[in-house]
Amino acid sequence: MTEKAKPERLAVVSKVKCPPGGWNYTDPETGARFQQLSYRELIRQVATYMDANSIPKVDGWRLMLDDEICRQNEIEDTHCGQPEKPRPIAKDRKLGPADLLGFLKTVRQWSSKGFSFVTREEAERRAAICATCPHNIEVPGCSGCLGILSYVREMLHRRANHRGLEAKITKLDEQLKNCEVCGCVLEVKVHLPMEVATYVKPPGGRTYPSHCWMQSN
Repeated sequence: MTEKAKPERLAVVSKVKCPPGGWNYTDPETGARFQQLSYRELIRQVATYMDANSIPKVDGWRLMLDDEICRQNEIEDTHCGQPEKPRPIAKDRKLGPADLLGFLKTVRQWSSKGFSFVTREEAERRAAICATCPHNIEVPGCSGCLGILSYVREMLHRRANHRGLEAKITKLDEQLKNCEVCGCVLEVKVHLPMEVATYVKPPGGRTYPSHCWMQSN
């Protein structure tokens, strides 16, 4: 008897349009049920539940969650497909014009949103993920690029002070460097609202790892 082929894992590839009945997910282990009209909010709700119940986020948990969502909602043909293979990051990764342009577009989008910030708790959560991520590295680049990134970092603190807010820092700032995927200064990015942080995609078709907080978009 030939062994039945294992079905390939599915990934949610259409995340904007809500499927009929909304986005639903039931945890196979605990039976906890979740429902949202937004895919991003569903992922955030599940992640919050996992953190609150000390459920470990094993490597690839987002990929497994997507597969479950596709099959439980029976939307394989409308919202799901085969996951894209992440493009490898070159060993000689450097900040370049594409990184700088993307970062400046993000800052402009941030400005249009009134320089709003996420909560201190959310920034600390993100910082904890970035601090232990292998893509948290010193990214070399031109002095002009690094100078602009430093300027934006300082502007973050000035805007906070201007609005009478506490300095936008986390307990792990000294461990935060640059994101190898997008090139952003992490001690700035962890404070950005998700709609701003996701405004510009990483250059070169690079993708964030499954454990990244950016994967909740």
